[in-house]
Amino acid sequence: MNEMIEETETADTDEKRTHLLKNILVIGAYLKRRSNLVVLSDKDALLEARELELSIGESMNNLETCGIACAFLSELTEPVLSVHLIAVYDFFEEITERSLDCMSSIMVLAGKKQHTLFCMIDTDSHADFSDLASDTVSAAQDEDGEWKLSLRLDMGGDGK
Repeated sequence: MNEMIEETETADTDEKRTHLLKNILVIGAYLKRRSNLVVLSDKDALLEARELELSIGESMNNLETCGIACAFLSELTEPVLSVHLIAVYDFFEEITERSLDCMSSIMVLAGKKQHTLFCMIDTDSHADFSDLASDTVSAAQDEDGEWKLSLRLDMGGDGK
């Protein structure tokens, strides 16, 4: 962050300065919100789903300031393991940071089905997310070039 702040002072074009400021805005919100989630998780292994909504909501407010259309829906109603909420927020941020300069929209859905926490992200990003594919992440590009990404986390037998 310090390097980016210093770079804004020496940027040779308004475009470069604006680019750096957008990155600072988005990364700054992530650092603030993720730190909050970590501090809360030190107090309690379970976090209210509202914490994820507040975190993604603030990040999306900043993305909208950058001209990116955002939508977020959370179907989570019960407390969730803090490590899972942090993993969902990290997944969202990974997509966001890779796409900041090459997307105009992002839609996020978080929820729970049976004993699985999921986060599905649709974006028109021009970034390549194929390297994210794993046992817990699916990443596919549709015929229109939009990415459909999902994170699925096993919540265990009790659903938490």
